[in-house]
Amino acid sequence: MELEYLFIYGVFREASGPILGDYIFCDRAFVFGGLWKVNDFYPGFKRNPFIGKVWGDIVLVDPSIFEKLDDFEGNEYRRAKIWTSIGIESWIYEWKGSVSDYELITSGDWIIRK
Repeated sequence: MELEYLFIYGVFREASGPILGDYIFCDRAFVFGGLWKVNDFYPGFKRNPFIGKVWGDIVLVDPSIFEKLDDFEGNEYRRAKIWTSIGIESWIYEWKGSVSDYELITSGDWIIRK
């Protein structure tokens, strides 16, 4: 079985064990886009090279968990491929809705939340 790269930038960075199962941490990296505080529990990522950098972790996961992750993320997110700052193409969950009513996290880091 071949593992897949996943870029995690939000709640998975803080409490990923029960959701991601066994995974391998690869590196910290960034992707170009914006991160918005959708609520107190999770952010929304939008791809856009002109907003800034969104920081996260690249992990290797068993691809069989993607069905469970897709269900967890619901229809607010879509799973897509993105190139990371360290040259690894990775899966990421992108926010599908509008972010016009949400606060931009200017640091690009959900852990900092500023």
